[in-house]
Parts: sequence; structure tokens; C-alpha cells
Amino acid sequence: MRKLAEAAAVLGRETDESVLAVCAAQYGVADLDALEELRSRQVLEEHEGSKVRFVHDRIWEITYERIEVAARRALHAAAAEALETSLTVEGLQEHRAALGRHWELAGEPQRACDHF
Repeated sequence: MRKLAEAAAVLGRETDESVLAVCAAQYGVADLDALEELRSRQVLEEHEGSKVRFVHDRIWEITYERIEVAARRALHAAAAEALETSLTVEGLQEHRAALGRHWELAGEPQRACDHF
């Protein structure tokens, strides 16, 4: 459950559930049953159809801050890859800044520059 919350935190306060699933899988979370538990514990909630978001900004911030540095880098790389594989060409154009940020925080400056 913690790893899924960490994957969600790296993606931001809110994210598309399908992008979260791809990112979580790349981070080693094979079972998304934890998503329902995070909802029942009022950590995450459904938002605008297929999106999930943290119930409170502070929960999101604390979850993100507690991720170890190496894991955070790996998660940002997974998040960027998840966005690249999950979005349409038009969606990628809309999320170029987010992709650049994820690659930068993953320690991939050249890939970040490609999106900025």
C-alpha cells in the first residue's frame, strides 16, 4: 500500500488512474488492490471520473517527502515513462513540462531538456 501511495505522490496531488497503474507497475506494485484500501482509509479519493487525488494537500506532501532519495528518482523515471506510454500525442504536448520535471528529478537532464 505504501509503494502505491508513493507512486501516486510522485505523479502529483491528482493523476489519472491508468497512468498511476503503469507507474506503479514499473515501481514493482503488481496488485492495485491497495488503491481501494487507500480510498477506504481516506488517503486517496476518486476525482472527475478516472482520476484519483489525495484527499488533503498535506497527506500528499508528507507522502512525497518520506520517499527515500533513490526511490524518488526511480519513481520520477517511472512516472515519466508512464506518461510517455499512456498519453496520446496531443496529451504529451499538454504534459511536456511535467515530463521535463519528472526526467529532471529522475537525474536525466538530457531527457528533461527534450521536453522543456
